[in-house]
Amino acid sequence: MLPSKHKLLLVELVHKIYSFQRSNSSSMNYSYFLKVERFSLLDQYVVEKLCDLSRYIECFGSTLIVEITERHLQLYKYTIEGEYALKDAGAILALDGFTYESNIVLDVTRHDVIKLELSYVRESLAKAEFIEWLYTIKELGIKIVAKQVQTKEDYDLTLSLPFDYVQGYYEVLN
Repeated sequence: MLPSKHKLLLVELVHKIYSFQRSNSSSMNYSYFLKVERFSLLDQYVVEKLCDLSRYIECFGSTLIVEITERHLQLYKYTIEGEYALKDAGAILALDGFTYESNIVLDVTRHDVIKLELSYVRESLAKAEFIEWLYTIKELGIKIVAKQVQTKEDYDLTLSLPFDYVQGYYEVLN
């Protein structure tokens, strides 16, 4: 069971997104990124609220991206049902803080994005199997995000690998 503060916070965020979407129902499409602790997916009420939200904002052409933290990996087998429910409701699932060493089997039927910290990528580059793993993920159709890109060197590194997106504070100027 979720700690009540965490559950209340998630439900409050869901309601704020409902209100925002309702008051901004113009032709503009939004992508809502909501970071969720893996253990939150054990709570059926939270999963149902997220599914309802995803279906609701989809009517306006908007998308819910649920970023699942990888802090509670031991719960992975128990959250698969919640992940499928979110996918069925139209949400995009991103695994935040994912690593090559994670014991999670990536599944294209429910995982859309993985997010890798650039410091982790740098540490792993010496392993040939790591680079092969990145290209395998790309071939599966799962998008890869490089997190914490802050310098030109960081950005150049991401360009040399199969990343789809970069996230960070580095500004690219022409």
